[in-house]
Amino acid sequence: MQEDNTYLLEESTGWMVDWSHPRHEICFDERNGISYGKITYAVTKDPNKDWKSELPEGQWYKHSNEVTVLKHCSSGITLICFEVHYESYVNKYGRRRRTDVIPFRNGNTGYTNHFRDNIAYFMTGYGMTIRRCAFICHTTPAIVKEVNKTRLFSLAGNMRPSHYSPYLCVDEFLVEHGHRYCTIVIDAQSGELLYLEKGKKKQQLEHFFTWVGEDFMNHVKAISMDMNTNYSAAVKESFSHIKIVYDTFHIVQWFNNQVIDAARRTEGNRLKKLAEKLQNKGRLEEAALVLEERKLLFGSRFLLLANTRTLKAKDKLNAQLNAEAKSSARADGRNAERVGHRRTDNADSRDAILKTNANLQNAVKAREELIEILSTPHPEHMREKLTTWVKLYSSVGISQLTRFTRTITNRMEGIVSRALHPISSGKIEGVNGFIKGMRRSAFGYQDFDYFALLIWEQTHREKRQNLLNSNRKKRSYSRARPYNRKRLKQTVFQLPKPTLKDAG
Repeated sequence: MQEDNTYLLEESTGWMVDWSHPRHEICFDERNGISYGKITYAVTKDPNKDWKSELPEGQWYKHSNEVTVLKHCSSGITLICFEVHYESYVNKYGRRRRTDVIPFRNGNTGYTNHFRDNIAYFMTGYGMTIRRCAFICHTTPAIVKEVNKTRLFSLAGNMRPSHYSPYLCVDEFLVEHGHRYCTIVIDAQSGELLYLEKGKKKQQLEHFFTWVGEDFMNHVKAISMDMNTNYSAAVKESFSHIKIVYDTFHIVQWFNNQVIDAARRTEGNRLKKLAEKLQNKGRLEEAALVLEERKLLFGSRFLLLANTRTLKAKDKLNAQLNAEAKSSARADGRNAERVGHRRTDNADSRDAILKTNANLQNAVKAREELIEILSTPHPEHMREKLTTWVKLYSSVGISQLTRFTRTITNRMEGIVSRALHPISSGKIEGVNGFIKGMRRSAFGYQDFDYFALLIWEQTHREKRQNLLNSNRKKRSYSRARPYNRKRLKQTVFQLPKPTLKDAG
């Protein structure tokens, strides 16, 4: 961004602004359906300056007087414009034409450098949307997007990594409907975006290797990823010294989906077929009991996928919230029986379901043991425990669990590497969550380059913070102040603090 010199116009610059004779008018914005004030100032050339000396060599003659109106500044209810009077020239043959150079004009656009910087300030300091910024500045969203894209390009440069990253994270996210995904690579320690490309195949990661160069990849120690075989194959073929670390969250999630949830659906189908047989034999009461058990099983998905600690904490929190709701109802004179019905038997209900189904009980037990094994700090101890776990649960008679033990055996090295390199995909999952919210709020992005620049800006917080710190007067709002802090949302693991009355 060039430094704006509009307010520094003097006689030496050759342009003079008539601040004492503004022209006022009322305009109507048909796009937004609002009226706003418009103030126009006349800008003329200094007659004492030799303007022909700024033209190229040759004989030039005045051709005509030109006038253009440039948007200069907007405060939402008032738009300030400059009516610039300049001249055009032709050579002695009349074949070539030149015009006066307007230094405060942003290229050949219809606004000044100050107006451009004002848009960039709104998009940086306040984090406005394109539509909101266009509404305040009384311009089009296309102009706001172009200015913001130019600002991001100047900030990001070529977007290549500026330092070595010993640990990386790679993942994919949905960029368009129809199963169109995008591969993203970030620094596992700082969370900075390193690469972004459409697709989730092995070629995308190979393109990243070419993009950053062999010298950068030689400094990488480990890469955290999910169970995607394309990414692991690309790393093994190109850089065998890099350790592959399978994220613990994705391992447990894979177990929940492929074992526990699949076993729950299989058991539900078995109960459905059993109920149909009993109905055909005329044993309607027994069939009704089986269908009731099936209904209870299909409503217990959360109970089976959650761990014991989560369920007990939720029951404790719900009991406290029920007590508070009933006491508040009694104090207000309302019927306390109509409030405070949050469920407080989640843990007991899951125990009852597991007692009646051996397969689900073994699957849940296997998951709890697997989570404990994955937290082992020593790699050899983890390998021994995983080998014992595979031998134990590969012959329990649950087909889904048997297939998962084969997955553990095939990916043993990537799972054990977590003990050597304690990294996870937590940062990249947070970035994917932000991308998902940004894409939904904008109803998608047609310009993929602009989409990538927005992600780059959000992940490079240090550079953005340095940009904001260069002019502290732009934004005095801070979350560090007590009265600006948001009230934390009450979750399962943030129980309300006991009051003095409760302590007594």
